[in-house]
Amino acid sequence: MILDKKTIRSILLIVFAAILFFFFLWNISLFWKALLGIVGLLLPLLIGLCIAFVLKPLVSLPEVPLLNWGKKHLPPAVRRFWPAICRTLGIVFALAVVSGGLSLLVFTIFPEVSATLNGFARNISKYTAQLNEWLEQVPAVLSFLEDLPLEQLELDWKEILSTMSSFLKNGAGSMLSGMVNATMSLIGGVWNVIFGLIIGIYVLAQREQIGHFVSRFIRAYLPEKRTDRIFYVAHVANEAFSNFVSGQLLEALVIGVLCYFGMTIFRFPYALTIATTVGFTALIPVFGAWIGAIFGAVMILTVSPMQALWFLIFLIVLQQLEGNLIYPRVVGHTMGLPGLLVMLAVWIGGSLSGITGMLFSVPLTSVAYTLVKESMAKRLEAKEKKSAGSA
Repeated sequence: MILDKKTIRSILLIVFAAILFFFFLWNISLFWKALLGIVGLLLPLLIGLCIAFVLKPLVSLPEVPLLNWGKKHLPPAVRRFWPAICRTLGIVFALAVVSGGLSLLVFTIFPEVSATLNGFARNISKYTAQLNEWLEQVPAVLSFLEDLPLEQLELDWKEILSTMSSFLKNGAGSMLSGMVNATMSLIGGVWNVIFGLIIGIYVLAQREQIGHFVSRFIRAYLPEKRTDRIFYVAHVANEAFSNFVSGQLLEALVIGVLCYFGMTIFRFPYALTIATTVGFTALIPVFGAWIGAIFGAVMILTVSPMQALWFLIFLIVLQQLEGNLIYPRVVGHTMGLPGLLVMLAVWIGGSLSGITGMLFSVPLTSVAYTLVKESMAKRLEAKEKKSAGSA
């Protein structure tokens, strides 16, 4: 091997890369902590970009028709300011729709929850009577326990009481610390959402200027071949996330409507409130409806424990139908993904990063699936041409 300048440079780069990789593995905990710190610092920006991405179709809904109308009917002097007016009206419309939907959700759920609590208060004497009946059966259970050879266990009651006492003391301190941490996290989360909303509105208002600046920045500092590839991947990612959002909203609407009609047919109480909650929580892929199921079961439990049991059975059947048929077909169709890949993406994403992983795993899998399909097609086409040429 000839040790020219190019070879020496390649060897040095390989050695330097190996040293960096070893240093990364040796201090992986520090790198992970630093990465989490950077993500936490950029969290409002990420939230703002997500808000802008989700609200973009709602902003375009009134903006595009108004722009087309202005081009035909407004004088040239007004047309200069018309796009900014249309963009502002679109943003106000999107915020009004989202705020109205959340308000409708709140005003639908809160009255029913209040009525449930009032019903529980009215039936407290009935629940007390049932509890007394259960307590009357306790002596029979205790008499059964007396027949067991407990003396052979040789229990140290002082040690047990000491252990319980220390557990309660430590548990109380841990509970207080957990409550303080939860409160601080809630305050920080609310601030991140508010700041993210401001960033999202700014991005919506200036998205063309921001996109133009990012495009020029990439073209200025990267080779043209890589630039075209980056823009293509960004286009595929935009299509994947747009289809995911639309598919997820459609799926949530479908399961919410099915839950409402099913509860109405089987005459479960609080049908509208529980179905609305199930549909709203179904925005979390595949497993989100279970949050609404727990909420609904608790509400129905105050009316009839047996109906609560039947409601859970009904939700299990509906969840199986939704998870195995509706979700893979509806979201998988809009994403261009096979149903099996949708299920695997949700499962792996949830295992790695909880709800956030579930939300991002499907569109990311769609991007990877699209790019791999195109790469496979190009390679197969090249092999076919090579085979045809050699023949």
